[in-house]
Amino acid sequence: MVEKRENVIQNLKQELDAEGFTGKGKARKWIVEKIRSLKRKPISKRVLASQVRKGRASAAQIRGKMYFFNYDPKTKKKLPYYDTFPMIIILEMYKDGFLGVNLHYLPIKLRMSLLSKFMKLLTKTPPTEKSLARVRYKTIMNFAKYRGVKPCIKRYLSRHVKSQIVEIPATEWEIAAALPLARFKKEKESVVHRESTKNA
Repeated sequence: MVEKRENVIQNLKQELDAEGFTGKGKARKWIVEKIRSLKRKPISKRVLASQVRKGRASAAQIRGKMYFFNYDPKTKKKLPYYDTFPMIIILEMYKDGFLGVNLHYLPIKLRMSLLSKFMKLLTKTPPTEKSLARVRYKTIMNFAKYRGVKPCIKRYLSRHVKSQIVEIPATEWEIAAALPLARFKKEKESVVHRESTKNA
């Protein structure tokens, strides 16, 4: 039985409270704000792809941006492990979903290094929304070739997104990437990181 969306998101907040990461300061404010965003009315089953088709956004405007959401994989029974709260940089759009780099699959040091390399591919560091809009497909795919990216590239189906999709502004990327928001199932995060580092 699939756990209710509200319960899943509330559990995330409680776990973070227990771990001491929502206690005070900017980190608490950021986390509370994003969790509140996740609780908003669920998106349509083809959220990003549908926006592209309806002319609300072009694939070029979405590629290279960072998003955070609650996800329940279609093939979770077959997967050795998976992240229920991915934080991804979108590489490509499809009719039924999208392809992205989930930064949570890397240990923090390698994660921040990878993010820094991607930011340098953009016209400005840190990137702005305008520079992100100018990111070309070739630039995105060049990023996908970096060491460490391969184990992080994941395919997501819009029908299995279980919360609002929250866009992370470019000015907040480093904050977001440093926070312990990953929630892996079937395996410990340390094991996932070890496997990703080995397969990078």
